[in-house]
Amino acid sequence: GYTPETKQIEIAEEACPESIAQKLDIPTQSSILISRNILFADGNPAIYVEDMIPKSLAKEDFNPREMEASILNFLEERCQERIAYTISEILPRICGDELSQILGIEPWQALIETDGVIFNENNEPIMFSKSYYRDPFIRFSVIRKKQT
Repeated sequence: GYTPETKQIEIAEEACPESIAQKLDIPTQSSILISRNILFADGNPAIYVEDMIPKSLAKEDFNPREMEASILNFLEERCQERIAYTISEILPRICGDELSQILGIEPWQALIETDGVIFNENNEPIMFSKSYYRDPFIRFSVIRKKQT
C-alpha cells in the first residue's frame, strides 16, 4: 500500500455552471461551495478531487474553513444532510494543461475521471464530486465469466 496524504488547494464559493446545476437540481448560477483537494500516495500526486455542494444547503452561518477537515462532516453538521448513496460515472480522459500541473504528469496522458452525484435519504442530490485518477495509483479490473 501507499502512505496517503491530502492537501487542500482551496475552498471557494462560485456560480454553479449549467451542467452541474442540472445534476444538483438547482438554478444555474446559484452559489455553490467547492472544495478542491489533491490526494497523494507516498508523496506523489495521485488524485485530484472537486466536491461541490449548493450553498443553500447550509442551515446557518459558517466559516468556509469548516469544510477543510471533511466536507462529509460539513454536510451532516452544518447542512443537516446525511448521505444515502452515490451514483457515479467512470470516464476515460486525456489530461489537459491545468490537470497536468496539478497531478505532475504530461498533458497528453490518460486519466480516469469519476463524476458522482451524492444523494440524501430523500433521494435529493446534495453534492457533486469530480475526481481524476492518474496511473498507476488506481486500476479497475473486470472479470468476465461464461454463463453455464
